[in-house]
Amino acid sequence: MRLGIALFALLAVSSTIAKGMLSGLGHNFDLESWALFSDLIRDGKNVYAETYRNPYGPIWAYICAGAGYVQAQLSHSESLVGFHRLLALFLSLVDVGIAGLLARRYSLAVGALFLLNPVSLLITGFHTQFENLAILLALAACLSLEGKEAPGLARYGAAMSLLGVSLVVKHILIFLPLWFLFAPGASRRQRSLSLLPFAVFGASFLPFVRDERGLEGVVEHVLMYDSFHLDGFFPHLVGAFVPLKAIELAFAWVPVFSGFKLVWLAAMMLTGFAVRSRSHTERLLVYLVAVVAFSSAIADQYLTIPMAACAVYWRRWPVWWYAGVSTIYLASSQANVGMLPSMASYAQAVRDLGLDRWHSVAALFVFLLLHLAADRKPVGELRAP
Repeated sequence: MRLGIALFALLAVSSTIAKGMLSGLGHNFDLESWALFSDLIRDGKNVYAETYRNPYGPIWAYICAGAGYVQAQLSHSESLVGFHRLLALFLSLVDVGIAGLLARRYSLAVGALFLLNPVSLLITGFHTQFENLAILLALAACLSLEGKEAPGLARYGAAMSLLGVSLVVKHILIFLPLWFLFAPGASRRQRSLSLLPFAVFGASFLPFVRDERGLEGVVEHVLMYDSFHLDGFFPHLVGAFVPLKAIELAFAWVPVFSGFKLVWLAAMMLTGFAVRSRSHTERLLVYLVAVVAFSSAIADQYLTIPMAACAVYWRRWPVWWYAGVSTIYLASSQANVGMLPSMASYAQAVRDLGLDRWHSVAALFVFLLLHLAADRKPVGELRAP
């Protein structure tokens, strides 16, 4: 046991060092956005009124400001390289936190596999996106609800509040509270508390919508944010049977989830209903796979979202397909190390193959089909993954 813990600690340190080294190789547009957030917050400005680049809750902007402040105090410098390394260090520690929770819940091997996965290495280290922070908070919330005894209202409310903070960081788990509404045997009060994350998320914007520009920024750049629409695997799959233009026109009238986004919402809700009898943690893990598999849009950083589930379900062959193809793609991406001059020939070779993000996401769809078919349980029976 002590040897395993020592090995885990060694992997954690090695992973953190590797990500720190990657952060020093260069940066992309997102890192420049993080620096902009830092400047705006430290200057006392409304980040939603001053820029379109913040389609998230306010927590990350303040973390960026904190990194900028620490950098200024320690080095009296405002270089992007130092700023990048500070954020990469912080997010590397978040990865260690996720690995630690996975190791405690499942096994040291599972935690080690998460630390070793190259997708998180490239996203945390070079790209420095922060999906992992939202996932860490959600994982802690779901694990807090496990135990021999059913959680009381106080513990359930605390967990839902923490899930709300996760949404404020980045709202990739926006449908998860709705999944908890499907839980068989849940009391009316528990179902009501399952909606608490949305209240926490909404309340986080109140200090920023006191003026018209701030309100417009939140509505246009957060609530109405849309990127890479119809660029995911699921639209390609559905488009093979039904023209996507027809779906877009048929559901254009739906607010927020208009067009193909309504199909995405329906797929997510059906998946949540299918796993309604599982534990909170397993539902979270399945969610992390489903939200990327069914998404109407896909960006590089989304590829890191399912990695905690991949570590837990490492015996399933689609997991290796997903991790391998995602790594090949990310290493060629112009938003990642593929932008470096030393990677130019490799990046061009991968582009010539026509490899795109959604090719790896196809593995998640296969995983979901196999997982839901193989692990069906009677309603009301909670199980661990």
